[in-house]
Amino acid sequence: MIENKNIKTKSTGRLEVICGSMFSGKTEELIRRLKRVEFSNQNYIIFRPKTDSRNPNDKIISVSILSHTESTSAEIKAYLKMQRDKKN
Repeated sequence: MIENKNIKTKSTGRLEVICGSMFSGKTEELIRRLKRVEFSNQNYIIFRPKTDSRNPNDKIISVSILSHTESTSAEIKAYLKMQRDKKN
């Protein structure tokens, strides 16, 4: 085990994983969390595999028909480029 006690890092975000069996409410939990993040005006990005063809390309839809619009990879790239340009 390697310990780096003198390294200070700045946290700029986090990755949250919601897991569970089928029909256990994972998507509803994701949409609930997204609504809280939007309410607090925080930035977020949602990733979905390109091979997921169950729903329209820009929506996350739960079994109980809750839905939320997601960003495309082109929109994510444009956003990240804009953030980099702001720093320079």
